[in-house]
Amino acid sequence: MSPLTLIIVITCSLCAAIGLFGLMRVIMKWRWLIGRRPLWLEITPPLSGKRSAQATEKLFAVLYGLAQSRSLKDKLLGRPTLITCEIIASRNQGIRFLVSVEAKLIDSLEQLIYAYLPSAKVTLYTEDLILLANTKVRAFKQRQHFAFPLASHIELEEHDPLTYLTNAMANLEAGETIRLQYVLSATQPKEATMLAHRILGNEDVIRSLSGRSMPVFGKVNDLVGGAMLGALDLVGEVHHGSTSHSYKASQQSSTQKLDISRHLRPARTLSAFELELMESMHRKLNQPLFEVSIRAAVSSQSPQVQKQRLGALQTMLASYHTPGYQSIRKVRTVLTSRWQRRLFTLQAPSHVSVLSAAEIGSLYHFPLSDGQSVD
Repeated sequence: MSPLTLIIVITCSLCAAIGLFGLMRVIMKWRWLIGRRPLWLEITPPLSGKRSAQATEKLFAVLYGLAQSRSLKDKLLGRPTLITCEIIASRNQGIRFLVSVEAKLIDSLEQLIYAYLPSAKVTLYTEDLILLANTKVRAFKQRQHFAFPLASHIELEEHDPLTYLTNAMANLEAGETIRLQYVLSATQPKEATMLAHRILGNEDVIRSLSGRSMPVFGKVNDLVGGAMLGALDLVGEVHHGSTSHSYKASQQSSTQKLDISRHLRPARTLSAFELELMESMHRKLNQPLFEVSIRAAVSSQSPQVQKQRLGALQTMLASYHTPGYQSIRKVRTVLTSRWQRRLFTLQAPSHVSVLSAAEIGSLYHFPLSDGQSVD
């Protein structure tokens, strides 16, 4: 056997082994998801237990550490530590806030919740959370690159988007149920660190991320524009002759480019709007990040009611849009209704978004004011 043939055989064997290992990981991950038996905690907040957006952000930052606790076996098999947060509403039981984790982490989760809201009531929820055949499931996902943050809602007392949710979940008919689900798993994208460094250098991150659809044309346009400007400078020097001013300008330009490449000076000057957006992007990229699957499920005998309720939930999520840069959109899928209900019940990650601890805290918290009850 020739050396070239041997190299080809070894390469093909390695590729086949890697592909087989990847397939086995997928199969074993699905078997693990089907066999999971997570425990649920129901959180009943006090009548007057308002917490700031910063406090809720800190809670999910601590939960990030809990979600990172994985054994070596879980890491090799690609099994994430899943934390599922749900808001459930029904006519008989009102609005409930539930959180689920693996049984081995349930005590740690309970302690974290009490540290966040000491006067809350936390109980083990043992009822079956099954989806009936008359349930419509809809998934949601962030529209743009994950570096663009959702709209901030720091002053929740002045404007809390979850009030739209509680209104949509009110006055349900008998047999109707609404569930809003967030499946969280900790993630550490290498791109986040790279983008954070680029933002510190005042690079045009906004343009490169928002114009991902035509990166080649953008680069060609920059190249042609730079070539034309260089050609005009050359023609001017040939026609008028090189002067000391043009020589100094050329030297200064070369020095600036060298300083930019060495990250000794920013690449450009930001406008006030860009500065605000870049600061919010930098804050997000330096926070704990989660892969989040967002789903809503509405159970009703009336398809029209299902559509109406899901539309109200989508309207609530629309309040988190950052105009022109980030939004939460409905996911179009080819999966059947049965498979969508299956993914919801298994808490299986799908159509994931990458959100920060602050963004998740804005999406999932207790929309309370003094004297109000979630029921």
